[in-house]
Amino acid sequence: MKRKEQSLIKGVSGYLQPFENQGYLMFERHNTGAVIKEYINKRGERKQYYYSYGKLGSSDFVIYFKGGRTIFLECKREGGKLSDAQVLFRIKAHKLGYRVEVVTDMNEVIKLVEKEVRQFFTQFDPTK
Repeated sequence: MKRKEQSLIKGVSGYLQPFENQGYLMFERHNTGAVIKEYINKRGERKQYYYSYGKLGSSDFVIYFKGGRTIFLECKREGGKLSDAQVLFRIKAHKLGYRVEVVTDMNEVIKLVEKEVRQFFTQFDPTK
């Protein structure tokens, strides 16, 4: 993952947290790490492999907005492409009726979140 993408992911987490603290949404960060595991092969040789947490192709974030809306959010650097597994995940999510968004900068994230939070207030009257 390129440095720009890591920076965007960190920015998204920081931006979403106050909204979660205020009760407007909940979010989960996926694919958060990996470890190197070791094993002994049939010839008795010590081997290592990279074990990544999370489901292959899943989005970087799942955002659950107040009112029942859910968005899968994938962060990409400018010009970055979805992997084949990410394209497949996106197709499956769309078939199930979920929204999948790909963002490349914080301005896109801010617009997306503010639109969803505002939409809640136009759909529901908090005084009732």
